[in-house]
Amino acid sequence: MIRRPRESTQSRSSAASDVYKRQVVAYLRQDSQITQVGIWGRSMGAVTALLYAEQDPFICALVLDSPFSNLKELATEIGKENAMLPSVVIAGGFDIIRNSIQTRIGADLSLLNPKNAAGAINIPCLLYTSD
Repeated sequence: MIRRPRESTQSRSSAASDVYKRQVVAYLRQDSQITQVGIWGRSMGAVTALLYAEQDPFICALVLDSPFSNLKELATEIGKENAMLPSVVIAGGFDIIRNSIQTRIGADLSLLNPKNAAGAINIPCLLYTSD
């Protein structure tokens, strides 16, 4: 089971988390006694684990602690609840950030859809959330 200490989980971006998972899995593949790996992730780490498992058949199981299902919906929910911003402001802000990220690194946040990845994998998953 791949798991980092909680304090480092909160300080890393999704891209860094993905790189970390890839490095750990590559290291584990070198051991001929290890034939499969399970991944645990929390919040964005859970989404990263899910997206990674979709690409790598070496992953045999997932524990997904509080993943989000849609990034734009999550941003809207947080913006309304915590900052009391109108939906139009949140949507505009999300689009500005999305365009900036797409320009800088070529990644499109609107394609970050864990629901699609969940439907594409066929491995055991323990999924849990809280209110």
